This record gives sequence, structure tokens and C-alpha cells, in this order.
Amino acid sequence: MGTLISTTLVAYGFAKYEAPLKSLWFAILMSTMMVPYFVTIIPLYNIYAKLKLINTFVPLVLPNMLAGSAFSIFLLLQFFKTFPAEIEEAARIDGCSELKILNNIVLPNTKAVLFVVAIFMFAWTWNDYFGPVIFLNDQNKYTLAVGLVFLNSSISGYKDALDQGPVMAMALLSVLPIIILYACFQKYFIKGIVDSGLKG
Repeated sequence: MGTLISTTLVAYGFAKYEAPLKSLWFAILMSTMMVPYFVTIIPLYNIYAKLKLINTFVPLVLPNMLAGSAFSIFLLLQFFKTFPAEIEEAARIDGCSELKILNNIVLPNTKAVLFVVAIFMFAWTWNDYFGPVIFLNDQNKYTLAVGLVFLNSSISGYKDALDQGPVMAMALLSVLPIIILYACFQKYFIKGIVDSGLKG
């Protein structure tokens, strides 16, 4: 939810308002998509270690809540650019504040794109292995992706290593939520991709 709020506000700001050096800031934001996560992991670890947040879920949750996904911002920005400015102007003439325009007019028409962002962010977070294995030390706090790797490595040490039943069962559990999510919201997902302008 935090990701949707933060990325929506940033994308709407870039799409609808003028500001000094807006193009430069947007270029810097988009350039972060070219920087691999592994490059920033050491300074991030040092920051969270000084804040005594290692072995908590904060390093895994906080970056995504603070508009940490440039791709999500880009996706929403493409839709906001196509939203008719005349509707917003009419609302301003009627006395609507900027926040009311966003909340009552723009967002109800953005549901499909928001579903796409939510599904992408859920899939990336759910499948993340590197972040949890770096920031979490307690095995009781490991995510399913990390637990799956540890289960596989623990089984491989036994003589019946070919018995991969538990690993396959856990792998099924790890992909099941994403399959269910996509199956339930498939029409919104396809509509959101089309509306955002990301066509292959």
C-alpha cells in the first residue's frame, strides 16, 4: 500500500506539474533503473547497521514504501500523461483542490494500472532472495524464498538427496500466491499494461 501511495504521488507530480530542473530530476530517477541492486547493498547495509535495523524487516519494507521503484513510477507516469487535462481543469474551476482531483477523479480511472504496479511489486518482493539473506540473521525471520534454498541445501546432505518431495512442495507454495493473484486479476493486469502504453 505504501508503494502505491508514494509512487502515485511522485508519478503524478512529474506528469502534471512544472518545476525547476524537472527533466534533470526525472533523468536521475530513471537512471537508477540502470544501477544494479548489488552495487548499493554495501552502503545500504552500513546505513541500516548504524541505525541498528539489521535483522529486522525494516530494510526490506522501507525502500519500497518510499517510492523505491523507478519502474513503477515510469509505468504510472505513462498513464497520467494520457489522462485528459480538460477534466482536471474543469475540477479546478469547480473549486477542487489538487489532492481531491487526484483522489476523486484521477485515481478511480487508474485502478487497472495500480493493479499492475501492485502485482509487479508483490512478485518482486515475494521472490526476493538477496535482500532477506543479507539483512536477516535469524532463521525464524527468513522469507519463503530464503527458506526454500536452505531446505534444498539441508536435504542435499543426506543419502536420500534424490527425494525432492519437500522441496517441490515448498516451491509450489512459493509460486501459488502469485499464480492466484494473476488468475484473479488477469483482466485488470492486461488492461493496465495497455492503458500505461507499455506495448510489445
